[in-house]
Amino acid sequence: MKKLMSILMICLSISAYSQNQPRKTDVRPRKEQRAKLDSIRIAYINTNLPLSSEEQAKFWPVYDEMKAKLRDLNKKELQTRNELKNNLETLSETDVKSKVELLQTIETDKLALKKEYSSKIAAAITWKKSVKLVRVEKEFKEKIRDELQRRKVERNSAPSDSDMN
Repeated sequence: MKKLMSILMICLSISAYSQNQPRKTDVRPRKEQRAKLDSIRIAYINTNLPLSSEEQAKFWPVYDEMKAKLRDLNKKELQTRNELKNNLETLSETDVKSKVELLQTIETDKLALKKEYSSKIAAAITWKKSVKLVRVEKEFKEKIRDELQRRKVERNSAPSDSDMN
Protein backbone atom coordinates (compact mmCIF):
# COMPACT_ATOMS: atom_id res chain seq x y z
CA MET A 1 0.00 0.00 0.00
CA LYS A 2 2.68 2.47 1.01
CA LYS A 3 4.70 1.65 -2.12
CA LEU A 4 1.77 2.55 -4.36
CA MET A 5 1.25 5.83 -2.48
CA SER A 6 4.96 6.62 -2.78
CA ILE A 7 4.90 5.93 -6.51
CA LEU A 8 1.78 8.05 -6.86
CA MET A 9 3.33 10.98 -5.01
CA ILE A 10 6.54 10.68 -7.03
CA CYS A 11 4.53 10.83 -10.25
CA LEU A 12 2.71 13.92 -9.00
CA SER A 13 5.99 15.52 -7.97
CA ILE A 14 7.67 14.76 -11.29
CA SER A 15 4.83 16.32 -13.21
CA ALA A 16 5.02 19.39 -10.96
CA TYR A 17 8.75 19.82 -11.60
CA SER A 18 8.64 19.06 -15.29
CA GLN A 19 7.96 22.70 -16.19
CA ASN A 20 8.96 25.87 -14.41
CA GLN A 21 6.18 28.12 -15.61
CA PRO A 22 3.02 26.59 -17.06
CA ARG A 23 1.68 28.44 -20.07
CA LYS A 24 -1.97 28.71 -20.99
CA THR A 25 -1.37 26.41 -23.95
CA ASP A 26 0.06 23.76 -21.59
CA VAL A 27 -3.05 23.54 -19.43
CA ARG A 28 -4.91 20.29 -19.97
CA PRO A 29 -8.64 20.32 -20.67
CA ARG A 30 -10.87 19.87 -17.64
CA LYS A 31 -12.10 16.44 -18.75
CA GLU A 32 -8.53 15.19 -19.02
CA GLN A 33 -7.70 16.65 -15.60
CA ARG A 34 -10.81 15.07 -14.08
CA ALA A 35 -9.98 11.69 -15.62
CA LYS A 36 -6.45 11.84 -14.23
CA LEU A 37 -7.69 12.86 -10.80
CA ASP A 38 -10.31 10.11 -10.86
CA SER A 39 -7.69 7.49 -11.70
CA ILE A 40 -5.50 8.75 -8.86
CA ARG A 41 -8.51 8.66 -6.51
CA ILE A 42 -9.28 5.06 -7.53
CA ALA A 43 -5.69 4.03 -6.92
CA TYR A 44 -5.68 5.76 -3.54
CA ILE A 45 -8.94 4.12 -2.46
CA ASN A 46 -7.79 0.70 -3.69
CA THR A 47 -4.55 1.13 -1.76
CA ASN A 48 -6.08 2.36 1.49
CA LEU A 49 -9.35 0.43 1.56
CA PRO A 50 -8.66 -3.29 1.26
CA LEU A 51 -11.50 -4.87 -0.70
CA SER A 52 -11.82 -8.38 -2.01
CA SER A 53 -12.32 -8.77 -5.75
CA GLU A 54 -15.97 -9.62 -5.09
CA GLU A 55 -16.40 -6.47 -3.00
CA GLN A 56 -14.69 -4.39 -5.67
CA ALA A 57 -17.03 -5.74 -8.33
CA LYS A 58 -20.03 -4.63 -6.26
CA PHE A 59 -18.54 -1.43 -4.87
CA TRP A 60 -17.13 0.46 -7.86
CA PRO A 61 -20.31 0.65 -9.97
CA VAL A 62 -22.28 1.98 -6.98
CA TYR A 63 -19.51 4.40 -6.01
CA ASP A 64 -19.13 5.69 -9.59
CA GLU A 65 -22.87 6.20 -9.88
CA MET A 66 -22.93 8.15 -6.61
CA LYS A 67 -19.98 10.31 -7.66
CA ALA A 68 -21.62 11.12 -11.00
CA LYS A 69 -24.84 12.20 -9.30
CA LEU A 70 -22.94 14.25 -6.71
CA ARG A 71 -20.90 15.87 -9.49
CA ASP A 72 -24.14 16.90 -11.24
CA LEU A 73 -25.53 18.41 -8.04
CA ASN A 74 -22.25 20.21 -7.33
CA LYS A 75 -22.20 21.61 -10.85
CA LYS A 76 -25.77 22.87 -10.47
CA GLU A 77 -24.88 24.39 -7.10
CA LEU A 78 -21.79 26.13 -8.49
CA GLN A 79 -23.75 27.57 -11.41
CA THR A 80 -26.43 28.90 -9.08
CA ARG A 81 -23.86 30.39 -6.68
CA ASN A 82 -22.06 32.06 -9.59
CA GLU A 83 -25.33 33.49 -10.91
CA LEU A 84 -26.02 34.97 -7.50
CA LYS A 85 -22.48 36.29 -7.11
CA ASN A 86 -22.24 37.83 -10.57
CA ASN A 87 -25.80 39.16 -10.88
CA LEU A 88 -26.87 39.95 -7.33
CA GLU A 89 -27.35 43.65 -8.00
CA THR A 90 -29.43 43.11 -11.15
CA LEU A 91 -31.58 40.20 -9.98
CA SER A 92 -35.01 40.89 -8.58
CA GLU A 93 -35.78 40.01 -4.97
CA THR A 94 -37.97 37.16 -6.24
CA ASP A 95 -35.16 35.76 -8.40
CA VAL A 96 -32.70 35.92 -5.52
CA LYS A 97 -35.19 34.15 -3.25
CA SER A 98 -35.77 31.39 -5.81
CA LYS A 99 -32.02 30.87 -6.26
CA VAL A 100 -31.47 30.69 -2.50
CA GLU A 101 -34.31 28.16 -2.26
CA LEU A 102 -32.73 26.19 -5.11
CA LEU A 103 -29.43 26.11 -3.22
CA GLN A 104 -31.23 24.81 -0.15
CA THR A 105 -32.94 22.14 -2.25
CA ILE A 106 -29.61 21.10 -3.73
CA GLU A 107 -28.15 20.74 -0.22
CA THR A 108 -31.13 18.60 0.79
CA ASP A 109 -30.75 16.50 -2.37
CA LYS A 110 -27.04 15.99 -1.69
CA LEU A 111 -27.76 14.84 1.85
CA ALA A 112 -30.49 12.45 0.65
CA LEU A 113 -28.16 11.10 -2.04
CA LYS A 114 -25.38 10.48 0.48
CA LYS A 115 -27.81 8.73 2.81
CA GLU A 116 -29.15 6.53 0.00
CA TYR A 117 -25.71 5.60 -1.29
CA SER A 118 -24.21 5.00 2.14
CA SER A 119 -26.69 2.12 2.48
CA LYS A 120 -25.93 0.85 -1.02
CA ILE A 121 -22.17 1.01 -0.43
CA ALA A 122 -22.50 -0.68 2.95
CA ALA A 123 -24.48 -3.47 1.28
CA ALA A 124 -21.57 -3.97 -1.11
CA ILE A 125 -18.63 -3.70 1.31
CA THR A 126 -19.96 -3.71 4.93
CA TRP A 127 -20.66 -0.76 7.18
CA LYS A 128 -17.18 -0.81 8.73
CA LYS A 129 -15.51 -0.50 5.36
CA SER A 130 -17.97 2.19 4.27
CA VAL A 131 -16.97 4.24 7.32
CA LYS A 132 -13.30 3.66 6.43
CA LEU A 133 -14.11 4.84 2.91
CA VAL A 134 -15.29 8.19 4.26
CA ARG A 135 -12.00 8.56 6.14
CA VAL A 136 -9.96 7.53 3.07
CA GLU A 137 -11.83 10.03 0.87
CA LYS A 138 -11.18 12.79 3.41
CA GLU A 139 -7.47 11.92 3.53
CA PHE A 140 -7.34 11.94 -0.27
CA LYS A 141 -8.94 15.39 -0.46
CA GLU A 142 -6.48 16.70 2.13
CA LYS A 143 -3.51 15.30 0.19
CA ILE A 144 -4.76 16.81 -3.07
CA ARG A 145 -5.40 20.16 -1.37
CA ASP A 146 -1.90 20.10 0.17
CA GLU A 147 -0.31 19.19 -3.19
CA LEU A 148 -2.16 22.00 -4.97
CA GLN A 149 -1.11 24.46 -2.27
CA ARG A 150 2.51 23.30 -2.54
CA ARG A 151 2.42 23.75 -6.33
CA LYS A 152 0.91 27.21 -5.97
CA VAL A 153 3.67 28.25 -3.59
CA GLU A 154 6.32 26.83 -5.94
CA ARG A 155 4.78 28.57 -8.93
CA ASN A 156 4.66 31.90 -7.10
CA SER A 157 8.21 31.61 -5.80
CA ALA A 158 9.73 30.50 -9.12
CA PRO A 159 11.66 33.27 -10.90
CA SER A 160 9.80 34.65 -13.88
CA ASP A 161 11.31 35.60 -17.22
CA SER A 162 11.24 39.28 -16.27
CA ASP A 163 13.22 38.54 -13.09
CA MET A 164 15.95 36.96 -15.18
CA ASN A 165 16.62 40.15 -17.23
